[in-house]
Amino acid sequence: MKHITLTFFLAIAMVFMFSSCEEDLPIDFTEQDLYGIWLQQTPSGTNGTYYEEYKSNKTGSYWDVSPDVDIPKSDAKEFTWELETDDLTWYLKYEEVGGTNIVRYTITTLNSTTLTYTDGLTAKTFKKQ
Repeated sequence: MKHITLTFFLAIAMVFMFSSCEEDLPIDFTEQDLYGIWLQQTPSGTNGTYYEEYKSNKTGSYWDVSPDVDIPKSDAKEFTWELETDDLTWYLKYEEVGGTNIVRYTITTLNSTTLTYTDGLTAKTFKKQ
């Protein structure tokens, strides 16, 4: 019985030792590619109403001009951001309650015309304006 137990634990240990993690893809974009105003695309590929802006000083804003939400650019919500490899992090300050909400995304596409990121559940695609 002792031999079976030892064999079982060795087999489990080997599974963990020899299992590989998913290989990271090379990053083919820079932080400068993110700068600018981006318009979210609908699932059918048409222009939506939600915008995001990323500035070189690591600040940004978002707004939505749809009739349901109606946040014009002049009332855009501001955030600070950082980009490390493909990890995009937003820091949203809530002055009313004195807190900061941290939101993390993984960029899957970023080039001169397209930005796509995911929060692990849903993906958003944007076209540069």
